[in-house]
Amino acid sequence: MSHEDEGEDETEEIHGQTNQGLKKVLDWKDLTMLGIGGIIGAGVFVLTGVAAESKAGPAVAISYTLASVASLFSALCYSEFASEFPIAGGAFNYVAMTFGELLAWIVGCNLILEYTLSAAAIARGFSSYLSTLFGMHPTALIINLGPIPLDFTALMVIVLLCAILAYGIAESSKFNMVITGLNIATILIVFIAGVGQIDAANYNPFTPFGVRGIFAGASIVFFSFIGFDTVSTAAEETKNPSFDLPVGIVGSLGICTILYVLMCLVITGMVPFSKIDTNAPFSAAFDAAGMSWVSRIVSLGAVAGITTSIMVSLLGQTRIYLVLAREGLLPPVFAQVHETRGTPVFATAVTAVTAGLLSFLFDIEILAELVSIGTLFVFACVCAAVLWRRYRVEERPALPLGWRLAAVVLLSVVIGEISRFDEPFWILAPLLLVLAGISYSLSLLPLAEHGPQKFKVPFVPYIPVMGIFSAIYLIGSLGILAYVRFVVWSGLSIVLYLLYGVHYSNIDAESEMVPIVDKRGMALSSRPLDDDLQNLD
Repeated sequence: MSHEDEGEDETEEIHGQTNQGLKKVLDWKDLTMLGIGGIIGAGVFVLTGVAAESKAGPAVAISYTLASVASLFSALCYSEFASEFPIAGGAFNYVAMTFGELLAWIVGCNLILEYTLSAAAIARGFSSYLSTLFGMHPTALIINLGPIPLDFTALMVIVLLCAILAYGIAESSKFNMVITGLNIATILIVFIAGVGQIDAANYNPFTPFGVRGIFAGASIVFFSFIGFDTVSTAAEETKNPSFDLPVGIVGSLGICTILYVLMCLVITGMVPFSKIDTNAPFSAAFDAAGMSWVSRIVSLGAVAGITTSIMVSLLGQTRIYLVLAREGLLPPVFAQVHETRGTPVFATAVTAVTAGLLSFLFDIEILAELVSIGTLFVFACVCAAVLWRRYRVEERPALPLGWRLAAVVLLSVVIGEISRFDEPFWILAPLLLVLAGISYSLSLLPLAEHGPQKFKVPFVPYIPVMGIFSAIYLIGSLGILAYVRFVVWSGLSIVLYLLYGVHYSNIDAESEMVPIVDKRGMALSSRPLDDDLQNLD
């Protein structure tokens, strides 16, 4: 059988499982708004005050800038993979192509936890802000059934958003654009209203906690930028992936950084940093200034931000289910795509049930902490995958590259742990120099023959190394309980893999993976790159 016939047969087999590919309807504007919708939630109105009051003071604006740069390292790595392999699934695919099935499965399970718990946890906050928007107590819409607080509003908003996602990705994108536009408008209104109340004396001292305080603030507000990674899960639905995806991912980060910095300048200019209300900084500041009407706008912006954050998390969840099923790691029904709507309806329904019930029944703030460590772990894996694909030469032993990556990870852990104890900088300086030396030694390794052809991360290996360092450094700031939760969840994931996934998987762990595309150019799944190379020979 020829290479072409074999490819067509394999494509049709996957095609039969999924009905058809996802519809390519998204452009860079859609993806940018999708990224903004995923990044900016209610946290912009809360985390800014927390970081300014106890960590960075007015220099929290610099903290946000540093956090955005740290996010950019990972975002560029995501962009390289997403533009080169425009298939649904995001980080799962990138890790599967590079490090094999088991680590990819652990990444996929962490993404499931990230998206499901994020959506459920954020939906619990929807009721509170909706209540305050209409002048009611934050818990007015909660029904207490004994010790269990039932949140019908959270359940209904998740079901409604899943219904929109199931109806069509184009319609979902339009809805996200409208609500995200409303959120941006409220942020700008709050900024304009606050500018007239700024007292320049409140900016002095600008760095009351010093440089260490700025970095401590960056560790807190970094989590305000999580959400851009969801854009990569929509790669298969993008018209021109090599252009649209990098612009959407990096563009959304840039716009969000500007909006965050504007909000920082307002709150630290209106109120001395030591007197900022950490529970409701903006509402309290405008109430004290006799501008209570702005508090309602803050609540409106929070509702809009929560809505888009939930929708983007739900979108990412459905696409992860889809790709896991395509690869045989979940039952095939999760990979079914509706013939006319072009959406994974069953995967969306399951997402509505799981996220909806969690938001309805449980106050999951404690469990939601697990989201952060899982997300940062995935970021580190994607950055490491870029380095592996750039420098892994098949004809050479993997050890020189492997020990360098291991050293980067170990040094990042050590530096992160030392930083927690406020040790003087001179203790960290030698370790940072060693990290820089290892990064330089990576650049001396020979490059792999098959490098990225569309979008390339610049300044390799330094940017991926900084991405790994940033993610692992921040993991260290989460505390020991986060490590325990991560190990337990990953352990459960491995057990499930051994019981089901390993027996039904379509992935060859020894091979790199490339997208399978149908005759219309739609990516449907992935298959081993080695097979293609052998057939070409």
